[in-house]
Amino acid sequence: MKLKLTRSEFEALFKSLDNVVNQPRPRGIQAVAIHGLLNSLWKKFYLRAAEKRNKYSVQISDEQACAFYLYFTRVDPDTLDMFTANVINQLTMKIHQQFS
Repeated sequence: MKLKLTRSEFEALFKSLDNVVNQPRPRGIQAVAIHGLLNSLWKKFYLRAAEKRNKYSVQISDEQACAFYLYFTRVDPDTLDMFTANVINQLTMKIHQQFS
């Protein structure tokens, strides 16, 4: 799945992934698997963050997209700022449409 993001969208997603990756390691097989896939997705964003651009294109695997969907559909949007919650919602809807 290819993501085309503006700088502000990219930075919002990168910040959200950074918060997830820097949390203590979860317990449970599914949680560890999701955390591992989100960590690999964070690494892609981290490598891209060094480049300052107006638009970003990030290729993510189906497994990473599903892990993103599974994790972020359980996050309370009230804990995020409005813009970040909107970007995450748009991406989770895009992932849902692709795999439905």
